[in-house]
Amino acid sequence: MHQAQKPLLAALRGIAASGGLEIVLHCDIRFAAADARLGHPEINIAFIPTIGATQALIRLLGRTRALRLLYEGNLVSAEEAHTMGLVDFIFPPERIHEEVQAYAGLLAQKPAGALAVIRRTIIEGQTVPLDKGLKIEFESALKLAGTKDFSEGISAFVEKRKPSWD
Repeated sequence: MHQAQKPLLAALRGIAASGGLEIVLHCDIRFAAADARLGHPEINIAFIPTIGATQALIRLLGRTRALRLLYEGNLVSAEEAHTMGLVDFIFPPERIHEEVQAYAGLLAQKPAGALAVIRRTIIEGQTVPLDKGLKIEFESALKLAGTKDFSEGISAFVEKRKPSWD
């Protein structure tokens, strides 16, 4: 999932716990149905999540919230998950798939190469010191500056028209 070239969107409906939630944590944007419940109950069997959740949670929620979620082992409501930053959007259950599709449609109108570079710089940059993250960003920007999509984006901006991506 970390090597994906396209944005990863997750739609949560019902219960997302343990391995199911671990997969979701590695997605870029998370949508939840209003009646969804999420959590990591592994503590209740004297275990921990094993698909990178401890690392994903600390980066996503911060130390204290990650620890509480894992220590307590409870399932939280979609609203609580949104408040803590575990999910990005909440929709009525009957609209969740429609809303995720609409968001995906918006992303599909963006230049694929730039989306891939944004994703890569975020993923690579989150695990290195700031100066190395800035270097990754700068080198990525230099590469994008030489693309047809960048030229098209600048032309479209100057000409006040919608860009046409490759």
